[in-house]
Amino acid sequence: MSWIIFAIFAAFLGAVTNIIDKYILTKVVRKPLVPVLIIGILGLIYGIIIFLVRGFGNLTISLILIGLLSGIFYTLTYLFYFKAVKVGEISRIAIAERIKPLLVLLLATLFLGEILAAKNYLGIILIFFGTVLISFRKGKKLFLEKGMGYRLLSCIFFAVAAILGKYLLNFTDYFTVFAYMQLGIFLTLLLVFNKKFSLIVETAKESGKKGIGMIVISQILGLLSVFLAVIATSKGPVSIVSAFISIQPLFVLFLVFILSWFYPSIIKEELSGKAWIIKFISVVLIVMGVVLIS
Repeated sequence: MSWIIFAIFAAFLGAVTNIIDKYILTKVVRKPLVPVLIIGILGLIYGIIIFLVRGFGNLTISLILIGLLSGIFYTLTYLFYFKAVKVGEISRIAIAERIKPLLVLLLATLFLGEILAAKNYLGIILIFFGTVLISFRKGKKLFLEKGMGYRLLSCIFFAVAAILGKYLLNFTDYFTVFAYMQLGIFLTLLLVFNKKFSLIVETAKESGKKGIGMIVISQILGLLSVFLAVIATSKGPVSIVSAFISIQPLFVLFLVFILSWFYPSIIKEELSGKAWIIKFISVVLIVMGVVLIS
């Protein structure tokens, strides 16, 4: 069960990345595409290093294409994620993404043959209601949190990418799978946004080396989180791994509380008793769902 450790660390690093990304997109960067472009460059560097150090596993052309396709879906995941983070509260956005286990479970059942038990369905229901609850504000008006649509789209694309990655892990090691994912991300950005890479230079001029440095550090942590998730997936069922990584909102909620209370200049979110009660209940429901799924 060593994959649980990888999943927990993936969740923690993902939470840290969420917090830094929120600060970056509200204080440093005007356009959400900039961090995605930097992810693409970092992914290319990673792919080159892996190839030079150990080479890629032997795969057929069709399997290579699947690896690159997973990278395309990860690109869409990142694009909609950063759009969501820019306009929404990070604690709500992060918790709302817990719909991921639901999507991964469904796709894993349909395409990978992972069988569900009765308690898994109950877990899915709890996760769903926890996700819906956290997406509403204060209970005065039932309108969805800003950025929620972007986040849900991001979750859908993530689930597809995760299933493709798990399928590919049947044929090669996690280093190779992750490398092809990252190369797929870079190629997608190069083909679709090749004229937008100048935004990195513009951002460097506006925010200086410190701003770019923060983005790079954040995305390195984010890539490491994804890499640990890939390792965990290689050692356990993708649906259960996805469920365990769902503890990420607990880390996000804790970090947001600390920062909002002591360092509001870095990140500021609702700290009213009612808001936190709703967030706490949502987390409890989601964690209960994760336990049942696991």
